[in-house]
Amino acid sequence: IPKIMVTDGPSGLRKQASSADALGLNQSVEAIAFPSSALMASSFNVDMLYELG
Repeated sequence: IPKIMVTDGPSGLRKQASSADALGLNQSVEAIAFPSSALMASSFNVDMLYELG
């Protein structure tokens, strides 16, 4: 089973590849973010929800 990292971030997600970059701007690991489940539940766009899984 491949590992994943679950996190939350009000200003976006960013994981540093190493501790050498204090701000995490240069070697950030790629991230994918989806809207919260509460926000998705208030949508009537069933096709969009289906695409998100």
